[in-house]
Amino acid sequence: MFKLNLKIALRNLWKYKGYTAINIFGLSVGLASCILIFIFVRYETSYDKDYVNSDRIYRVTSQWKYPDGNEFFSQGVPRPLAPAMRSDFSQFEKVAAIQQEGGIIKVRSQNGKPEIKTAEDVFYAEPSFFEIFDYKWLSGNPNQSLKEPNSVVLTEKTAKTYFGSWQNAIGKSINFQNKTDFKVTGVVKDYSPNTSFPLDIIFSYATYENKNSKSWTSVSSNSECYVLLKKGATTAELEKPLKQFIKKYYVEKGTGEESHAFQPLNDIHHNDSYGNFAGNITSIKQLIGISIIGLFLLLTACINFINLATAQAISRSKEVGVRKVMGSRRKQLIWQFLSETSLITFIALHWQLKIG
Repeated sequence: MFKLNLKIALRNLWKYKGYTAINIFGLSVGLASCILIFIFVRYETSYDKDYVNSDRIYRVTSQWKYPDGNEFFSQGVPRPLAPAMRSDFSQFEKVAAIQQEGGIIKVRSQNGKPEIKTAEDVFYAEPSFFEIFDYKWLSGNPNQSLKEPNSVVLTEKTAKTYFGSWQNAIGKSINFQNKTDFKVTGVVKDYSPNTSFPLDIIFSYATYENKNSKSWTSVSSNSECYVLLKKGATTAELEKPLKQFIKKYYVEKGTGEESHAFQPLNDIHHNDSYGNFAGNITSIKQLIGISIIGLFLLLTACINFINLATAQAISRSKEVGVRKVMGSRRKQLIWQFLSETSLITFIALHWQLKIG
C-alpha cells in the first residue's frame, strides 16, 4: 500500500508541475527561515553553559539610585570589593577579581623569526578565577600558574601565534606596554565562541598596579568580581549580609545610593542593563521576538500550502469521484493525500538543506 501511494503521489506531483513547484518553493523558504532562526536562538541560549558549576557562579554588579528616580547600572565593582567579600561572606566558596586592560604586546624575535608586536585586550585575574571557571589546562594549573607576579597564562591559539606551538610557549616571556616582562607559566584550551569571557592573555593579579586600591567610590566597568556559592547556598541568604556589607564599607555618602546585586552566569549574555568582556549581548526579548518571526514565517508557508491545496481540490474532484466508484474508502483517500503532502514537505526540506 505504501509503495502504491508513493507511486501515485509522484505521478500526481509530476502531472501538476506548477502546483508542485510553488508548494516546494514556499515550504522551502518557510522551513529554511524557521530552521536558521532556531539554530541562532539555540546558539544564543547556549552562552556560558559549558562550566561545571555554572548554576553556582554569579557576577557581582553595581547599582546607584538617585533622588530624582533615575538608576545607573554597571558590571564593574570597586577594586577593594573582592577581598572584602572574601572575608565577610561565609556563603562563598570562592571569590575572584578580574581586571580588563588594553595595550601593546611584544614578543622578542626567536630562532630567526621577526619580533611580534600587537595591540591586545589583556586581563589581570586572581588564581581563584580559574577555580570558579573550569578551563581545561594544557600546561600549568589554576593554583600555581597565576600565583606569582609577572606570570601569564595564554590560550592555545595565542601561544601558537606568538611561539609556533603551545609547548614552545612555556617558560618564554612576553612584554606588555614596553614596561613589564611576563613569563608564560600556563596554557589553557581555546574558549568556545559562545562565551562572555574571551580571555586570550591572562596576567597574574599580583602584578596589577591598583590591586590594593582602597577607594570604594571609584568604579570601572573593566573591574569585575565573580563568586562561587557553596553547595546548598542560595542568593536569598545573601540579602541580609549584603545590607550589612554595604552599611559597613560605603561610609562616604554620594549623590546616589550605592548597592550591589548577584547576577547569575546565564544572565550575563542576555541582560542589556550591563555589559560583558565579549561586548556581545542578545536580550531575551530579542530572542523571543526572533522566535515569533520564525514561527510566523513557518505558519505563512503552511497557510500558503493549504490555500493552494484547497484551490486544487476542485480540479481533483473527478479523481476522487472515480476512486470512490472503484471502491476506494475514505481512509485510503486520506492516506493518499497525506502521502503527497509528506512527499512535498520532504522534497522542500531536502532542497533547502542541500542549498544551505
